[in-house]
Amino acid sequence: MSNWLEYEEFVDRIRGLHHQAFTGLVTGLSDSKHSFQIGFENGDIMLLAYRVSKGSVALDRLLEIERAKIAVHPTVQVPPNQMSLPTTSDILDRLTSNTLSRDTELEYSDVDIDESEQPEIELDGSNSEGTHSKLKTAIESAAIHHFGPIGTMICDDFLADNDVSGKNYRAIMSEIANEVGASKPETDAFINSVANS
Repeated sequence: MSNWLEYEEFVDRIRGLHHQAFTGLVTGLSDSKHSFQIGFENGDIMLLAYRVSKGSVALDRLLEIERAKIAVHPTVQVPPNQMSLPTTSDILDRLTSNTLSRDTELEYSDVDIDESEQPEIELDGSNSEGTHSKLKTAIESAAIHHFGPIGTMICDDFLADNDVSGKNYRAIMSEIANEVGASKPETDAFINSVANS
């Protein structure tokens, strides 16, 4: 089982399994010492259980978690769900929106990226059309990986009219992350995934 994860980290793990088209079972223990299960099939959530609660009631209980320990079981077959379940996107939306409603010191509208901590992308012929196109493709791929379909839509808006060559790619990526409501750790991971590619 993992170490204790703060709610936001827990949600990031669940979203990551969805984006990786994971099949299997996640078992967990909440900070109130209650067990829960989340079953996936090709990235879709097929089972939600929190103690004896299932479906939407279990989701409501998951929203109350402050910290959790989880274990991922890729070889476990997901038991059939006995109750109606919201769609995977609805579940992820509720889990994610709950991270935004909690009291944090981070202002999402003003994500501060310290450029001195961010690795540089080496641009060979920094204003060449080929490099510009490669960088746009890298940003789009990272947005899809980190933010899902909403990342694609936001990228279409932001990348259509912006030059991503040179240092201002970070500012554009920060705006994309801000638009999807990403936390600072999510924003840093998004920018680093392009900077390190």
